Amino acid sequence: MAASTPPPTLTLLGQCKSPGNSCAIFPKGYLFTFTVCNNGAEPIYVYSVTYTTAGTNLTLTNVSPVPTFEILPGCRTMTFQADASASANQTFDFTLTLSWGHTLAAGGDPNPHPDFSHTYTVLSTPPTCVIPGCK
Repeated sequence: MAASTPPPTLTLLGQCKSPGNSCAIFPKGYLFTFTVCNNGAEPIYVYSVTYTTAGTNLTLTNVSPVPTFEILPGCRTMTFQADASASANQTFDFTLTLSWGHTLAAGGDPNPHPDFSHTYTVLSTPPTCVIPGCK
């Protein structure tokens, strides 16, 4: 049954950047918000999140919730935080890859699933992030 489980899906809800160096705890930072959906009937676990970019120098620094995390059937919000050497409005492509399965520990699923991977295009990163602790 697990072998026929559909992979999770991610929908990019929005992206923004911290306005320049105005935030000491998150200078030159970017946030990306996704909805991640478990389209199957049983819980899944996301073990890792990796990404590659084209056209930018962003570095992924934080994923919330932190893998490994459970996704019950349905959807939940996931946030990615990235840093860059400059805080410019950016346009770029990135590919996210999720390693996932049906057991709490990676490698324990008797029916391993291929990673979920998808490429997204970011047309802009406006300076509209609301970051707790920033002015």
